Amino acid sequence: MAASAPSLVPDATPVLAVEGLTTCLNTRAGKVTVVDGLDLTVRAGETLAIVGESGSGKSMTALSLMRLLPDGVAFNAGGAARLNGRDLLSLSERDMRRLRGADISMIFQEPMTSLNPVMRIGRQLMEVFEEHRPELSAQQRREKATDLLKLVRIPDPARVLDDLPHHLSGGMRQRVMIAMALACEPKLLIADEPTTALDATVQAQILDLLRTLQAELGLAIVLITHNLGVVAQNAHRVLVMYAGRKVEEAPVAELFRTPRHPYTRGLLRALPNPDAGGGREPLMEIPGIVPALSALPKGCAFQPRCPVAIDACAQTRPALRDVGPAKVACILATEGVPA
Repeated sequence: MAASAPSLVPDATPVLAVEGLTTCLNTRAGKVTVVDGLDLTVRAGETLAIVGESGSGKSMTALSLMRLLPDGVAFNAGGAARLNGRDLLSLSERDMRRLRGADISMIFQEPMTSLNPVMRIGRQLMEVFEEHRPELSAQQRREKATDLLKLVRIPDPARVLDDLPHHLSGGMRQRVMIAMALACEPKLLIADEPTTALDATVQAQILDLLRTLQAELGLAIVLITHNLGVVAQNAHRVLVMYAGRKVEEAPVAELFRTPRHPYTRGLLRALPNPDAGGGREPLMEIPGIVPALSALPKGCAFQPRCPVAIDACAQTRPALRDVGPAKVACILATEGVPA
């Protein structure tokens, strides 16, 4: 699949800079690390895609950055996440509430479970302004809520303000979630599988809308997805996670052209190829399953599933290193043709 990433205006200053993010779960078996020493940056007007199988730590990364981890179940155990220089992980809950929804917002996977089913759309939108713009009158809040629905291309927004979530289609509800996330013009938007439950046509509309709004507002976007087609068309850089760790990071075109980690190559080979065998060839798959985070192998976590693993892979956890324009955690990765 050819990648055609959107253009990016260079900006040396990251909106978000994450260093050594570590997130743990409390389980019956003890503490389990689900995000292990993650580093990432994202700049204004840039989209960073985070990809990987279920259980790789993508959504836990998002919840960690938003400080929305369930109390007593998960916790941030280390690292820093600086949003325009302020460390989100060290802020008090009161200060974090001021930033959440204002400077940093999130679009969740399933809008029907994220929206209050018994509260009208307008009321849910206006709550954002009550929290972050208390100087606005009730009439001003309603006007701004109407403007938000116009921004996300919802027809007849005045009527939709008085609708309940179940009155709307899945695509309309997702647009409402985007409107809520953009209400206070945040600097960073985290989109966690924003099109998973939508059909292909609506998915394309939502992604086109996000690209348009990013261009208009200069948003930095962290896009969490398992859909590599979405990545190819919407991301500037790609971060691949496996078993809670970053295993590869590269510009989108480079990653699709020369994937250097065996896991990344496996993900790309699993994509349908209509040119192979008239589209009737079986899909390639990565054998085995993601290991339990409480029982990771000693060396590379991907080694038991890796088709090119050598003895050394089972002995030492590979560190991230620069390989051409990419960062790769694999002792076999090379600058030319992947190992």
